[in-house]
Amino acid sequence: MRVVERMADILVAEGVEAVFALMGDGNMMLLDALVNRGVRVVQGRHEGAVLAMADGYARASGRPGVCAVTSGPGLTQTVTSLTVAARHRSAVVVVAGATPRGPGGRPGQPGFQYLDQGPVAAAAGAAFRLLRAGSVDEDLGSALVQARRERRPVVVGAPIDAQEGDIADPGPYRPPRSDEGPPVPPPVDRAAVAEAVRRLARSRRPVILAGAGVVEAGAADTVAALARRAGALLATTLLAKDLYRGEPFAIGLAGGFSRRTARELLGEADCVLAVGASLSAHTTDSGRLFPRGEVIQVDLDPRARGALRVRGDLRAVVPEIAAALPAGERFRTAAVAARIAGAAAYDDADLPAQRAALERSTLHPLDAMRALDRALPPDARVVLGVGHFWWFPAITLTRDDPRQLFCTYDFGTIGQAMPTAVGVALATGAPAVVVDGDGSLLMNVQELETLARERIPVTVVVLNDGAYGAEVHRLGARGGDCGLARFGRPDFAAIAAGFGVRGVRAAAPDAIGEAVRGAGDGPLVVDVPMSATAISEPYQRMFPAPRRDASAVSKG
Repeated sequence: MRVVERMADILVAEGVEAVFALMGDGNMMLLDALVNRGVRVVQGRHEGAVLAMADGYARASGRPGVCAVTSGPGLTQTVTSLTVAARHRSAVVVVAGATPRGPGGRPGQPGFQYLDQGPVAAAAGAAFRLLRAGSVDEDLGSALVQARRERRPVVVGAPIDAQEGDIADPGPYRPPRSDEGPPVPPPVDRAAVAEAVRRLARSRRPVILAGAGVVEAGAADTVAALARRAGALLATTLLAKDLYRGEPFAIGLAGGFSRRTARELLGEADCVLAVGASLSAHTTDSGRLFPRGEVIQVDLDPRARGALRVRGDLRAVVPEIAAALPAGERFRTAAVAARIAGAAAYDDADLPAQRAALERSTLHPLDAMRALDRALPPDARVVLGVGHFWWFPAITLTRDDPRQLFCTYDFGTIGQAMPTAVGVALATGAPAVVVDGDGSLLMNVQELETLARERIPVTVVVLNDGAYGAEVHRLGARGGDCGLARFGRPDFAAIAAGFGVRGVRAAAPDAIGEAVRGAGDGPLVVDVPMSATAISEPYQRMFPAPRRDASAVSKG
């Protein structure tokens, strides 16, 4: 048996059903062996894109996403996506071909594509393992165990000579034994629990902020019950968005994306209990969001500076706080209820004036995203790109389950959303709807060919303002030349057709809805001419008044 055949057997035995790859001489025989064993091999057009596909698969399935690339540049091309996966803590295994090692497993005469792979993986935040012919079960199997346990990408360097080597029939594959049992939650810090109860009891305007940890723990109802007892408003991080949609006294997103009503109420809070939330700069708006509030953080590993840190499993901590806390109305007053009820009109007060300033034949992105929200299939997974535009879909698009929303902002890089959606769609069997900017989509536009060839049900909605919008607004605020970040609006419907994907230009809200109602029938691109004059609320706060070339914002 050849080592490469054993590698394929191991992946099949570990339950791998799909592998994302770009073929080269360092991985082609592995792909051939996988196809012969019934594994779906999705070949993309760029190594960074196929790693993003594996990342999306891992995020959506809860199982390791597997990516296979060739030697040298095959790995270096993945570095941005590998860093995104590491920052997100995605369980991804990258099998990277490597030039022959030479006698004794040591690097021989460097080949044309020789690369010291370990430091490259480490720089991106990934682990590294070298595959050896004599220990292929341990090396590849342990990579899968490590990716699952540490929620971290693992790069497996697979030298071509090792892959092509012969080994005696090793018998049935036995997964490597992990010396560690299931993670054991730390004991509840009861002194910190008592202090948290004391602070909440004396609070008059408490807020409970639920994060992704609440979603993962299935503890939404437990946290809502504590909020009712505490008389607290409910807010969520982006990754727990819509968890309490429809709940009385829920105010939506907390963070840089908070709208006006939520920001004002959070600014009045005198105590903020963060449950399963990291309290990153995004969530706290760099410390500006609740300036008057004492912060309490409940988490397995609380790290927020200046907060009362309550270490423990939130499923144990939250009921203990609720049992000891005296019930009270606190922040849940009739006046606050009236403010929340009037939030939609209050938050949109400036929208009519913004609509009046739109360029001809363009849409306000809020109107576009509300039309999209009305048309989204209930089972669709939404994948958001990143850029100035993404505030509009982030605050507008709703899902019944926060796990139907995927964000690709982990490294602050554009170009990740469409390939990530490929993995999401294959992992879930549900249609994926991408909302991305024109500049972002162009970074991986070649993957439209992958969508067409593989018939993957991904709908790409492009908010096309003909520019790098973030840089336009930043340049304008600093007195720079906004034209440097403007390139004109590509015709994405025509571009999509060139790759074999159906493309539609939707210059009216109804047209967006009509186009997207067929999401899931096959790949689709919807080109939405987005107004360049519509500035997101976070950017209005950060860059309140352009000092020069303000008119350039409305050009194009």
